[in-house]
Amino acid sequence: MVLMLAVSLLINMVLIFLYTSLKRDLKELRSQIQYANENNSRFPFFTGSVNHDLKKIICLLNIKKEESIKIMNQICRMDQNLKDMIADIAHDIRTPLTSVCGYVQLLEECDDQADKARYFEIIKQRLAYLKTLLEELFFYTKLVNGSIDFTLSKVCPAEVLRKTLMHFYNQFEAKQLALTLDIENENCMIESDELYLQRILDNLCGNVLMHGAHYLKVTQHVYDDFICIQFKNDYAGDALQADQLFQRYYTSSVHQQGSGLGLAIVKELAEGLAGSADAQIEAGELCISLYFQKRLTQYE
Repeated sequence: MVLMLAVSLLINMVLIFLYTSLKRDLKELRSQIQYANENNSRFPFFTGSVNHDLKKIICLLNIKKEESIKIMNQICRMDQNLKDMIADIAHDIRTPLTSVCGYVQLLEECDDQADKARYFEIIKQRLAYLKTLLEELFFYTKLVNGSIDFTLSKVCPAEVLRKTLMHFYNQFEAKQLALTLDIENENCMIESDELYLQRILDNLCGNVLMHGAHYLKVTQHVYDDFICIQFKNDYAGDALQADQLFQRYYTSSVHQQGSGLGLAIVKELAEGLAGSADAQIEAGELCISLYFQKRLTQYE
């Protein structure tokens, strides 16, 4: 009887100890959580408890906290990018508008018909640039918001590529850019939206005209599951950063005219077509690669 009472007392003492220890550990954890919420602390939660379940809970809390920190960092970066983009857009809109206002004033004060015609032509050019900038910005906004509907069909990328290069051929010649084209498997087909594939290639050609110096090499390689289209050209401007090329509103030089959205649109469109785009710079040569899957089961 005495032994049973002793065992019962010992069990009760152990239970009381475990309860008070757990209560103390929970209170400590609550204090840590409260401090983290009030001070935006990034330190992980910790405990000296021997309770395995409580340790698992704290481990899960730390995982969620780390995820929250990553999300907050991403939101801060996006917020800063948005502020930078708005500032850049305001600058690029203000510049042609200021120029237009200046030439309008000259037009009002000028009596020479030849000068008037020249000023009027400059005004038209500035307004055309502004119109292009606003259209690209509107399109990019729709694209990143998922408001673009893609109409997928069986497309021959080699055919679209040849058509695009023919369209730009005179502009390449005017800039004395030597063009070479190497297409592997002319008849290869992919599932894509031809209109937006054309838009991607148009933007890449426009980028070459803006940044290229002497040559453009265009290739198409076909692999088992995907195709790769590459645009390679030498670069005549400021130093480029490959990881920034596809960022929205990134231009390699503040003196370079352009919306800065061309390659950002290329990346978003490629991903919208279940593909991808990347850039590499080696020995003064810029290489932009497009990758598209060869999934055509619904057309076979």
